[in-house]
Amino acid sequence: MGSNPTLSGFVPGTVRPAPNAPVTRVMAVAWRDLSRPEQIAFWVAWAWLLGSMIHFSRFTYDDVFISLRYAENLMEGRGYTFNPGERVEGASNPLWVWLLGACAWMRLPILPTAKVVGGLAVLGVPWLQLGLSRALAPWRPNVVSVWLTALAAPMAFWGVNGLETGAEAGLLLLAIVLTHRDLGRTGRIGVSAAPAWLGLALIRPEGAGFTVPYLAVIGIAEFRRWRHGWGTLGSAIIVLGGIAALQAWRWRTFGALVPNTYWAKVANPALFATGNGRGYLWRFLLEWGGPLLPLGAAMGAGLSWRRGRDLSALCSATVLCQVGFILLVSCDWMAGWRFMVPVWPVLALLAGSGCTALWDRVRPEGRGWRTVLVMVLAVGLAGTSARRMSRLDSAIGPNGYGPTGLHRDIGRWLKASFGSGTTLALSDAGEIPYESGLVTMDLLGLTDSYIARHSPAEGAASVLLRAPDLIILAQGTRPKLVLGGGGGVTAPLRPDDFTDVDVPRGALERALYLAPGFSARYRRSRVWTNSMFYDLVLYTRKGFPRQAPAGRADPYHN
Repeated sequence: MGSNPTLSGFVPGTVRPAPNAPVTRVMAVAWRDLSRPEQIAFWVAWAWLLGSMIHFSRFTYDDVFISLRYAENLMEGRGYTFNPGERVEGASNPLWVWLLGACAWMRLPILPTAKVVGGLAVLGVPWLQLGLSRALAPWRPNVVSVWLTALAAPMAFWGVNGLETGAEAGLLLLAIVLTHRDLGRTGRIGVSAAPAWLGLALIRPEGAGFTVPYLAVIGIAEFRRWRHGWGTLGSAIIVLGGIAALQAWRWRTFGALVPNTYWAKVANPALFATGNGRGYLWRFLLEWGGPLLPLGAAMGAGLSWRRGRDLSALCSATVLCQVGFILLVSCDWMAGWRFMVPVWPVLALLAGSGCTALWDRVRPEGRGWRTVLVMVLAVGLAGTSARRMSRLDSAIGPNGYGPTGLHRDIGRWLKASFGSGTTLALSDAGEIPYESGLVTMDLLGLTDSYIARHSPAEGAASVLLRAPDLIILAQGTRPKLVLGGGGGVTAPLRPDDFTDVDVPRGALERALYLAPGFSARYRRSRVWTNSMFYDLVLYTRKGFPRQAPAGRADPYHN
């Protein structure tokens, strides 16, 4: 894994860090190897990433509030639960929930803290890329990968959204950096990377898949050295032991080895089918560089294979693991390229190394031509990034999420209008239940194990049997095609893309609305307009107070 100063592309006179040098030392040495224009380009890209994150920080995805509700219930002594007394793992990010729970225990503002932690993880990605790019072809640091990452609007959006996506991206790159450091040790392989890989397995379901290439790479490297030590065995014990402990906790707490979200999103596609993984990946390539990104990544992996095959194999394998995960969960909601964000920095790292190697071989002579070409490329990339940021804005803006979103106001109105014993059923089981504090039945089945494992008709019958006091259905104006469609909405929708319908959009919602007993037991109380996507319609159980107590203002009520 060590660098070879005789290779083509090496910058003479650089100072190389020791194999077991701290990560900060590796990054510092890589920074000194950059030329002054490259350092300026790095700061411009980093500033662009920071500005994009500040721009997107006002948005909060609805699913974030599911994790927040679990975290607050955990720290308030009600257990790892969405509704008190229930044991359903409706959040698939246990490490993130525990972290947010610790923040709640320390009386920190939980949502801003989640955004700050994710944002800091993403802001650290360019520095980790810089250190890793030094170990890949052409054996000198480059800022191309940093630009590819900084100009990707989804990186900024999901970094400050409140979910674990940004933290996962930063943790994956840190794990690769630490693995490279462990493999570069003289004598025995180190174990410093193992906790980072375990953290990936705890923070997201696909993180467990990332540990497979890690253990394979260090195992093969150990075998090649013919110098067997405790490093590989110790790493395997840390990673596999931690995963086993997680599964034992899941079985004891929830009676299942996989999160309930798996049954709601993957195993029962009739509940929530929004496209397929192949279409998702194809649209990603079309929107983000066409064939240039995978070709550049393949070139970077190939050029670094001779002397850095461990690192190259590890980076390539993590990208392939995520591709496999996307194909597996094709029925999940993958809006805004969320599932590509964790491996985006790794893909950009390989592509940046390949593009830099190509530049070293075909760059034109003369400083003036090189400067003009770089400026044209920089302006083109920045313009493309700004356009895509605007498209992402126009796609997510009307969805009602954020500090001034409709979901927040409905939740607070419900809390002020009805007692804590009121029960609620709806599909948007994030911010509305979080703000209202009401016991909630999730019509998508994310936090309801029965609905997740049964057909929409059976789920609807279960809801009517449990007779919630309030039911909110998504009805009214909606797109003709299901939003998300594998890649999420990434462009503004036109007026002719919509149609007025009275039947709810979700499969279980439709079955519930059309069930014979629904109209006999529930009356339509009010409607909230959710921009141009759909309306939220409140139904009240007959016999339950039809109107809210006097004096409860509802500014969104039509």
